[in-house]
Amino acid sequence: MQKVEKYSGQKNHTAIISIDIQVAFGNLTHKSVEEKLTKNNCPGKIKTQFSNLKDRKVIFPSYNGVAQHTQTRGCPQRASPLEPGR
Repeated sequence: MQKVEKYSGQKNHTAIISIDIQVAFGNLTHKSVEEKLTKNNCPGKIKTQFSNLKDRKVIFPSYNGVAQHTQTRGCPQRASPLEPGR
């Protein structure tokens, strides 16, 4: 911000680009991540970590009994192997 204020004060053109990536992993499809890992020759250990995200189901009670939905995108909240420190 200091540079923005400096250049703005000098009457130079100034721009700020802000990108919200807070939910970025929640919107990625598993297939697209897997394709990129393969295309970029990602090490096997990383592919193994990613495989923990695949084939997950959400199971919840409904009026017709127990319902389930297969997840094809996103990471489990607070349990992502992609999060730092995990």
